[in-house]
Amino acid sequence: MYLVWIVGLALLGIIIHTVLRSTAIKDRRYDGNRLRIVLNGIYASGIVIWPLLFHSLVDLNSLGNATHGITNLLMMVGFMWPIILITVDMMCVCRRKKANAQESISREGEIRGNANVLIGAAWALGALLSVVKGSSGDYPQSREGARLILLALLLCIAFVIPTTDHPTRSYDTSMIRAGQKTMLNFAIGLFVTGIAVSWAEPKV
Repeated sequence: MYLVWIVGLALLGIIIHTVLRSTAIKDRRYDGNRLRIVLNGIYASGIVIWPLLFHSLVDLNSLGNATHGITNLLMMVGFMWPIILITVDMMCVCRRKKANAQESISREGEIRGNANVLIGAAWALGALLSVVKGSSGDYPQSREGARLILLALLLCIAFVIPTTDHPTRSYDTSMIRAGQKTMLNFAIGLFVTGIAVSWAEPKV
């Protein structure tokens, strides 16, 4: 496990170093390429951080022998889905040009709208899980799943919902938006994993 952390932190250091070197370029002709490097650096950092975050937050020992086919599938989806979403974002950054003001505002609203949907879904899911689990008893994995869903809510409320006063098309706003989208993808992964963990029941 320590080796994984060392490798992950080393990769994160390389990404940060590359981004900082790119921002040192002052030639305005390279503004578009510099922005792409910075945004992809943020997304790449998310891909590196996510496995470390997942391993730290998801207590697989609490499941014991509770995992079965559908649970394992959902947990795999919960782990892989943020990586897939971030990779797609990186591909889109490489292809698109700088957004105009209206498009930037639309993207910000879309990210916060998705976060609000996730928050509402988490509350609804909590009520549903209490009904589903009510007939079969309370198990440790139920509480572990609820904790993961609560962490997903915390990520949305702390990092995605807040707004910025920077100009819509500024570099700072683009970086903040990329960071918020990465956090939203993390929250989606924790949300799906929380469902999988809460759904699991111990084998008798």
